[in-house]
Amino acid sequence: MKRFSAVMVVFAAFSAAAVSAVLDFQLQRQSTQAVSQEWHQHAHDARRTNYSPTPVPTPWRWKWMWGGQHRSLPRNVQPVTGGDYVYVADGSNGVRVLNKSNGAVARTLNPGGAINSTPAYDPETGLLYIMSNNGRLYKMNPATGANLGDYNTGAAVSVFAAPCLISGRAFIISGNNVIAVNTADMSMVWSYNAGPRYTPLLRIRRGRTRWSW
Repeated sequence: MKRFSAVMVVFAAFSAAAVSAVLDFQLQRQSTQAVSQEWHQHAHDARRTNYSPTPVPTPWRWKWMWGGQHRSLPRNVQPVTGGDYVYVADGSNGVRVLNKSNGAVARTLNPGGAINSTPAYDPETGLLYIMSNNGRLYKMNPATGANLGDYNTGAAVSVFAAPCLISGRAFIISGNNVIAVNTADMSMVWSYNAGPRYTPLLRIRRGRTRWSW
């Protein structure tokens, strides 16, 4: 059954050997930068804080709703925002691009497969990164609907696999592997085998690379 659900995670640090083998040290600097007030990716940011410092002034007023109360979405997905739009993963229907002002569907991005994980928006480029269950990470322009490239992991994705995005890198999971993808050319930077027991979801916290499950 598809539904919204909060994510509870437990964190474990990479071993020293694994960190020295795969850590892109650029991430240590980037992970300490100021947190954006927009909800650009799953759980708000690369640290997966599920927190935004943006105050919502009162009085609160109903503005719009999309989908209706009986519509179901893939488990654990969250809407994300960027530019003039709200982005919602809608399974086999792709990603819905909704106007922030009124909730109307501006377009639907359907690059291939089913989109069962929260996409990630890059505020530096205005591009959206979408992980499909067909094992491909797509880079798309949500303002035009253009598909600008993809990275093929070579294996189908059967679990929740929201990309973790930091400037210049998109971190994804495929099977037992955590993969860093260069967003400029959609090529693999490195891959780390986290082992068969857990499904890792990469996040960045206080200058350290960690995974959760």
